Amino acid sequence: MVLVLPSTKSYYACYNLSLGDDNLWSIIGDKHLTDWLDRFTNILELEKCELNEMADSHKLIFTKMICENGSDTLKIDAPYKYNISLDTGWNLYNHNIMRVWFHNEISDVICELNNEDRNIIELLNMQLSVPIIYQKSILAGGLPLHSGLVELNKQGILIAAGGDVGKTTTCFRFPSPWKPLCDDATLVVYNKQKGYLAHPFPTWSDYLEERAPNTWNVQYSVPLKAIFFLKQAEFDEIIPINKGEAALLINESANQIYSDMLYKRLNNQEFRRKLRKRVFDNACEMAKMIPAFYLHINLHNNFWEKIENVLGWQQKYNIK
Repeated sequence: MVLVLPSTKSYYACYNLSLGDDNLWSIIGDKHLTDWLDRFTNILELEKCELNEMADSHKLIFTKMICENGSDTLKIDAPYKYNISLDTGWNLYNHNIMRVWFHNEISDVICELNNEDRNIIELLNMQLSVPIIYQKSILAGGLPLHSGLVELNKQGILIAAGGDVGKTTTCFRFPSPWKPLCDDATLVVYNKQKGYLAHPFPTWSDYLEERAPNTWNVQYSVPLKAIFFLKQAEFDEIIPINKGEAALLINESANQIYSDMLYKRLNNQEFRRKLRKRVFDNACEMAKMIPAFYLHINLHNNFWEKIENVLGWQQKYNIK
């Protein structure tokens, strides 16, 4: 069974996404998904642009799914021509409500969506769209981490933890001049000249659980200076972590975001193994460059003062 999309002169919505590792994305949607893509890119704080502005970028093309998920081929005629099949080197993440096609030798990605006019499905498709962006950055030396990102004077630290540990509460207890940028997912990218840069990414549960219609400037980044792995305790304490243990913790944090569910939905087992290895290798490299600490905190105390002291920021930024 072949999916054929009718030719049109252009798709109707185009956005740019630029990351600190020099990965530039052109996010393009067809006329059936204009409202959905406008909402998605608003959450990411992206600006609309013209299609011809994006010639040198990766293309992330969204199209409406108009056939059964059993098809293993896809044909697109506009705005770019693709004849896609598993037999010609294309790989597939099949999430049922979304199918993501990518190729190891082609930078562009095709996403078929079945939104079913339901808010929850539309939001889940937004959430499932983000890992393919992460994947490009993983292959360039970066990692998505299950962490909040907090900034002080254009420098960033991560507050990493699993669920129900207090990561969100911790991130939003930092007082001015600290600025919380996100509280759940951070994409750390690697730039050969600038080192590791951290980008805030959405907390999708804010929408899925109808807590708040927040937005995140995913193109904004700050140099990453340290990672703090959160643990609740009676007394505030910061404990340095050796590089070997830090690598394991960073790898675990990455896999909490780029989860087993996503790995298992990838059809290509060889590429799956390659991706897992790359995540671990990147975690090891990050642990060599970025200091890591356990952050034992009592949420009633001024724990950020200990962070400022251990990083030498109290005098550097004249914090009182």
